[in-house]
Amino acid sequence: MTIDEIFSELSTHMLKGIMLHDEMAQCYSFIGVKSKAKSHYKAVRHEIKNLQKLQNLYSDYYGKLINQGPIQKSQEIIPTAWFNHSKKDLSEANRQTLIKSINDSWLRWEELTKKEYQNKYLKLMEMGEISVADFLIPLIENTEKEIMDAREEQLFLKSINYSKEVEL
Repeated sequence: MTIDEIFSELSTHMLKGIMLHDEMAQCYSFIGVKSKAKSHYKAVRHEIKNLQKLQNLYSDYYGKLINQGPIQKSQEIIPTAWFNHSKKDLSEANRQTLIKSINDSWLRWEELTKKEYQNKYLKLMEMGEISVADFLIPLIENTEKEIMDAREEQLFLKSINYSKEVEL
């Protein structure tokens, strides 16, 4: 794997994360859990900043732009059929299912992200790109915190049977 491929894959993964957090925010907003929508919109902004830092790092170290190929969503959070419905069409059971799905998707994504960052860190270290690899350390640490937050939220949600009545 080349440096160019490593940065391209990191960039692609970050863009997918931005799309995922945006879709989660839309879902929470749709079902009326505004505090979680805000939280995921904040995550979108944070992920964009990290992507910009990655792009600047690559440009500064290697004098190139990241060759970004086409991006496809890694997960669909909102069921396609729901785009034909309004909020009033959703039952409490649908809301509970969506809340569970959103949180499960978030946890899976963050676990995948941690593995992705660790894998790229190791590859960069093996290539002797220590300074560049060090860029990933705070991303790995932040992702570990997000995993802990998602697990904690998952336990809480299970305890209230995925009801939106208690503000998350």
